[in-house]
Amino acid sequence: MPTGGRSAALDEHLNALWHLLRNGCAWWALPDEVFEDSTHCKVHQHANGSKDRAAQAVGRSGGGLNTKIHAVCDALLRLAGKLILTGGNVSDFTTASDLTADLHDCVVTGDKGFDSREHRRHLRSCGYGPCIPSRRNTTGALQ
Repeated sequence: MPTGGRSAALDEHLNALWHLLRNGCAWWALPDEVFEDSTHCKVHQHANGSKDRAAQAVGRSGGGLNTKIHAVCDALLRLAGKLILTGGNVSDFTTASDLTADLHDCVVTGDKGFDSREHRRHLRSCGYGPCIPSRRNTTGALQ
């Protein structure tokens, strides 16, 4: 039993072992992998004059006024989906389902910011394999 009270999803590990036994490690047999992530862009002090900051994708976070760029890229860092702009205070998992809506037949990799029960359900319902680590405060039922 690993420390921290969480156990790995046994089915996913067994499926991975079965895949390797059946296919070897042939690169052509592996599913495509995409990565979802976001980054902050600082808003210039003269660019925030509008009363409606949400329409301009500007939000206040710990570092001041920011815009957040959400993107999905493939393994060669090419854009694999659409870009979404939000305010800097918007969480990653709120846009995650929109980012992965147009993808097909892939494994979606993300950081802990994309860890949510709804996002994992969405990925599995579309046939994608989620590869997202759990946040420290989540339970094993989320997997």
